[in-house]
Amino acid sequence: MQKTTHLTNFKVKTFESLLDFARGKVFPEWPIEIFLEVSNVCDLECAMCPIFSPLNPKKFLALKADERGYMNKDAVLPLLDDLLKHAVHVHCFGYGEPMIHPEFKDFISAILPYEVLIDFSTNGMHLTDEMCSFLVESSIWKVIVSFSGITKREYESMYLRGQYDAVLSGIKKLSRLKRNCNSAYPIIQVNSIAFEHHVRKLDQFVDLMADHGVNSISLQSLITIPEVPQLATHRSVFRPWVEGWTLEKAHKKAEEYGVILNTVQYRSEGVSSEEEYEAARRSVFNELGGRKNGRGQDNRIENLKKLATQIRYENSHQEDIVEKNINLMDIATEEALNLLRVERSADMNLYCFEPFSTFYVSRNGSVKPCCETPPDAPAMGNVHSREGHEIWKGNGFNIMRYTIVNGLYPSKTCKQCLEYTRYKKEHEIVRSLREYAVWYLDSFKVRFPNHEKFARRIQNCGANSDIAKTFIRNHPRVDIFASKEKSERGRARPLVGATSVDCPYNGYVDGIVDNDVHGWAWNCENPGEVCQVDIYDGDELISTVTANLYNHDVAVAGIGSGKYGFAFKIPERLLDGKLHRLYFVIRNQNFELHESPYYYISNLGNAWIGR
Repeated sequence: MQKTTHLTNFKVKTFESLLDFARGKVFPEWPIEIFLEVSNVCDLECAMCPIFSPLNPKKFLALKADERGYMNKDAVLPLLDDLLKHAVHVHCFGYGEPMIHPEFKDFISAILPYEVLIDFSTNGMHLTDEMCSFLVESSIWKVIVSFSGITKREYESMYLRGQYDAVLSGIKKLSRLKRNCNSAYPIIQVNSIAFEHHVRKLDQFVDLMADHGVNSISLQSLITIPEVPQLATHRSVFRPWVEGWTLEKAHKKAEEYGVILNTVQYRSEGVSSEEEYEAARRSVFNELGGRKNGRGQDNRIENLKKLATQIRYENSHQEDIVEKNINLMDIATEEALNLLRVERSADMNLYCFEPFSTFYVSRNGSVKPCCETPPDAPAMGNVHSREGHEIWKGNGFNIMRYTIVNGLYPSKTCKQCLEYTRYKKEHEIVRSLREYAVWYLDSFKVRFPNHEKFARRIQNCGANSDIAKTFIRNHPRVDIFASKEKSERGRARPLVGATSVDCPYNGYVDGIVDNDVHGWAWNCENPGEVCQVDIYDGDELISTVTANLYNHDVAVAGIGSGKYGFAFKIPERLLDGKLHRLYFVIRNQNFELHESPYYYISNLGNAWIGR
């Protein structure tokens, strides 16, 4: 029986909103993709996993850093109804194994009516006959299986408690059912880790995966963590003159089989000379391999299971060390910026668009801007206290977006991606649109409206950097601080921007150059008066400056003699990397200058933060 679509107009509105953002008009009204952390528990102990690895002495501390369990669909999905209607992708996974959720099929079934691309990442241990039939019949978009190694010994040495034969059997079963039902879905993708021994045999791995009906393979760099130094020497670093030949051979085989082999991410972290390669190896070994439990051990892959039995685990001796995420929906912007630790990225052309497109819901309901957000980072909100769309339009997400279009990043949220350069270099809106259009045609037997027109228009807006710069041109002084924050601070003051009709005084805070804040102030009824400007850091009076300097722009504007400027050198004690809210008020007149308060963080250089 042919399915009928009911939510097409909602999806169209999402792409229209994304197009408006790409043209620099407004931030997206809806996320294009939603992550649902269906489960944050796992039945495997993968050696490279930062949470469940048995080689990590801090494993139990990592496990206690969050409440473990399964997401309650009846408690969460109704709160996301508006977002789900507009979403295009729904990823039913997070940091855990989703298929061990006792109501996994019911969870997926509850999302199917939203007409979205559903995918999930799994260890592949639970692809039973019944489950495979359900996935094919439901036209799930993609199943992503984590798998590395071409032999049982290699695989089970890395994916501890995993069963090589069971996973391969499940993949083959799913592929066979697809073929029997003449279905293109679900796409079977294998995510594979670039261990050195694995990359050397990548062409054989392509043989193995193709034989079991895999549609695509994605090779990802191994991320080593200090707690698991045993893996330091197993990280493959791409060298075009060595691994390049191996990848070329693997790509040729993949093409012959009709399998998509994606090695872009792995190659992007490569080196261009032997000197760079040796430096990269030394860097990783010095950081990880020299740690206790790193040297002096037999760290061969096949020995990892034995090493895991020798680990002495640290424990806090507390029943529960879970710390509740700080919720940015409930706190003032000034405090939020301090908590997020906003700073400039070393890559001046980095504009990550995840907070403009992604809405990640953790098992406990806390919301993140992407799947790479550390567990201790402040939450954008919590769906158990606010509805999804309110969080999407709320303080946390807007702070993230405004800082990013200015080339700044909240290190508390983005540190992992910035450190390992794991962020998406460019947005994937067009790819998502085309993937959705293909699935939509297959599912509903009609074309998604104007998808190629949308794609061309979004492409014409350029790369992430072009979009960000267009947005800044259209919003040169974006105000990320809600008007409610202009609250009383123990002294009465008029609304910012009072005109000469309201009072004779006027003036502006123009900006900052080399830690000097410049501005001007005058009395239009008495141009000869020299104004004194009091400067407050929050509630504390920190300085008073005289507004008697010549200001060319003021003079050109025909404002008196033009000698109404001032310059304020920010004191050294405020150059502490924290956010300061500076108020500029004409003494004894209760008039606050335009663009006051001025928000300043010393480690951001001269970037405009907002007022």
